[in-house]
Amino acid sequence: MDGEVETVGVTAAKRLYPLLIGQTLAIVFTALVLITVARLLTPGPYGLYSFAFGYQAFIDGVSAWGIGIYLARELSTHSYKKDFDSIISTIMSGFALVIPLAIILTVIGVALSGYVANAWFPGVGVSQFSLQAVSLITFFIVLQGSTNQALIGLKKSSYYAFSSVLTDIMQLLFVIILLENGYGVNGAIIGMLLGLAIGTMISVYFLYIAISKYGKFRFEMPTRKGIMGAWNFSLPIAANNFLNNGMQNFGILLLGLFVATSMIGNYGAALKGLSLLALVYGTVSAVQIPTFSDVTQATKTEKLNNTYNKVILYSLLVTVPILVYITVFSAPGLYLMVSGAYATAPLFLSLIAIGSLLNLFGVYVGQLLISKGHTKAVLMYNLYSTVIEALALVVLVYIMPGDQLKVVGAIIASFFMGNIAMTFFFVRGAKRLFMIRFEYARMARLYTAGIILGILLLLWYVTSGFLAGAIGSIALAVLQLLVGAVLTAVLFPILLALMKVISKEDVQNIKKITKNMYGVGRVSELILEYASHFVRLEDVPSA
Repeated sequence: MDGEVETVGVTAAKRLYPLLIGQTLAIVFTALVLITVARLLTPGPYGLYSFAFGYQAFIDGVSAWGIGIYLARELSTHSYKKDFDSIISTIMSGFALVIPLAIILTVIGVALSGYVANAWFPGVGVSQFSLQAVSLITFFIVLQGSTNQALIGLKKSSYYAFSSVLTDIMQLLFVIILLENGYGVNGAIIGMLLGLAIGTMISVYFLYIAISKYGKFRFEMPTRKGIMGAWNFSLPIAANNFLNNGMQNFGILLLGLFVATSMIGNYGAALKGLSLLALVYGTVSAVQIPTFSDVTQATKTEKLNNTYNKVILYSLLVTVPILVYITVFSAPGLYLMVSGAYATAPLFLSLIAIGSLLNLFGVYVGQLLISKGHTKAVLMYNLYSTVIEALALVVLVYIMPGDQLKVVGAIIASFFMGNIAMTFFFVRGAKRLFMIRFEYARMARLYTAGIILGILLLLWYVTSGFLAGAIGSIALAVLQLLVGAVLTAVLFPILLALMKVISKEDVQNIKKITKNMYGVGRVSELILEYASHFVRLEDVPSA
C-alpha cells in the first residue's frame, strides 16, 4: 500500500476504533433505555412518547450537524497542520452560531407546543407539557452534537465515545428512577433531558481538554469573516439535514392524523431500533469527513480516486453484514427488548433496515461531497430527493388502507423512494463534480454477498421456528440471535472471498490499518486468514 494512503488509513482507524468501542457500549445502554421505556409504558403511552420525540426531532431537523460538520472538517485540517490559532478561531466562529441556533430552536419548540397538542393534533392525546419538556432537549442535542463533531476533528474521538456512553448511562438512570416512581411519559422525557444535559456538560469539558493539547485555551471574539465562513458552509448542510430528518419525523406527525397511538408506538419502537443501527453506520460516516479531508491533504491527485473507493468499500464491509443481520432477526431482537406487545414493530424494523441498506452507498458518497466543500450541491440533490419523498409520503399514507399499511407506506416513502432518489443524485453529482470513477462492479458483488448472507440467515431463522414447542420463547429468541451472529461471522468472509470483493491488496491494507487496534487487529487477521482458505485472493476487477 502506498505510504501516504496507509498513513491516512491508519489515522482513520485510530479515530474509528475508540468510536466503535464507545458506540458498542452506547448501543448497550441505548438499548437498555429503549427496553426500559418501551416495557414500562406499553404501546399506547409509548406512542405518545414517540410522537413527542417526533415533534422535537422535526423542530430540531437542522440540528447542529451543519455546524458540527464544519467543525469536524476545518478542525481536522488545522489539527493536521497543528495550527492552534486557526483551531481557536474555528471553535469561536462555530459556537458563535451553535449557541444562538440552539436557543432559537428551543424557543420555537416551546412556543408551538400548545398549538400542536390542542389545535393541530388533538386526537393524539399528547400533553402540552410533554411537548414543552421535549423541546428543551433540543438545546442540548444541538450543543452536544457540535461539540462531539469538534472532538472528532481534533482527533479525540475517544473523548466523544466516552461522553456518549456517559450520556446514555445518565439517561438510563434518570428514566428508570422517574418511571418506577410513576411519572409515566413525562417522566421518561424528563429523564432523557436530565441525562442529556449532564452529558453535554461532559462533552464541553472534554472539548476544552482537547483544545488544550494544542495550546493554552483562550477566548477571543469571533471575526465576521470567520462567522460568515462557518455560516456559508453550514447553512446548506443544515437545510439538507432538515430535509432528511425533518421529512422522516414529518412522517410520524402525519401518521398522528390517521392511525392509532398504539401503531405509532410500534413504529416508534422500530425507529428506535434504527437508532441502534445508526450508531454503527453513523459512527463510520462521522469518521469519513475528516478522513476524506486528510486524503486530500496527504494524497496525490491521481491516487485520490482509488483511495476514495477504498474508504467507501471498507466502510461498507463493516456496515452491510450488520444491517443484513438486523433485517433477518428483527423479531427476536425486538421481542427480547420490548416484549411481544409490539407485534408489528419487527416488520417495520426489517423494512427500515432494508431501506437503510439501499442508502448506505449514498450516505458515504454524500460524505465525500461534503468533505470536498460541495455543500450547496448536497443541498440541491437532497431537495430533489425530498420532493419525491414528500409527495410519496403524503400519497401513500393517505391511500393505504388500515393503520399497519399506512405505516408501511410511510416507510416505503421515507426509506425506499427517498433513499434511492438521494443515492442516485449523490452518485451522479460526485461523478460530475470531480470525475470520480466508482467501482460499481465490486460494490454490486459486495451487496450480492449481503443478499446471499441474508438468504442463508433467513433459512436458519425459519428452521429454528420448529423449536418453538420444545423451548421457551425467550430461549428461542436468544438461540436465534446467537446462532445468527455466529453464522454471520463465519459466512460473510467466505462470501466476500467467493464473490471476489476483496483483493490481496485489500487484505494487506486492512491488516496494516487494524494492526495496532487492541483486540480488533487480531480478530481481523483471523477473519482474513479464515477467508483465504476458501479461495485464493487474487487481485479483483474494479469495474
